[in-house]
Amino acid sequence: MVMLKTKRIGVKVALLVGGIEILAMASLFFAVHFLLIRILENEARDDMNIIARDRAQLIETYLSGCCDFVDGYSKTPEAREALLSQGSADALRRIRALTGAYAADNPAIEGLYVATWSTYVLAHSTPASEGAPFRDADSAALLEERIRSAGRAFCTGIVRSPVSSRMVIPVYASVRDERGEAVGFAGAAGADIAHRFDGREHGVVHVVV
Repeated sequence: MVMLKTKRIGVKVALLVGGIEILAMASLFFAVHFLLIRILENEARDDMNIIARDRAQLIETYLSGCCDFVDGYSKTPEAREALLSQGSADALRRIRALTGAYAADNPAIEGLYVATWSTYVLAHSTPASEGAPFRDADSAALLEERIRSAGRAFCTGIVRSPVSSRMVIPVYASVRDERGEAVGFAGAAGADIAHRFDGREHGVVHVVV
């Protein structure tokens, strides 16, 4: 009888110890499981932050390059003389030759041109666009105000090009005379933005912004 009771107690103790061991193992499993999930989530978030920073840096560098390109074009003597001469044949010949050569050196730029404040195009990398304004009077006045107030080359956001149907970033810069007075402006568009920064070209994960 005593041996039977002792055996029952031993069984109960064994079951209790086994239950505690199972509970401990289950607790350890779930603790490790949730810890791994947290680590993976943090790593994924860090990776996405790195990708976003790299993408932003790429875009910033590209836009800065576009602005520098148009700014350099706007400061050429040919651009200034074309505007100051009120479109003399000789000045137009020189600025048009320069515009074609300038644009050919940068295939990432679409539609390089110089225009009066009325947006009348004196020279364009696509000659068919020359000799006509591309905005109405009210819109041209708003653009002039924005270019004058900016005081430097700037971008206006992403739009769809009416010429190529690609996503582009318009860039503008004032053309100044020798006294520093703005007498017209130069413009262009950073071309093919959607393809350039969809991530595939730079070996990173595609991120929509």
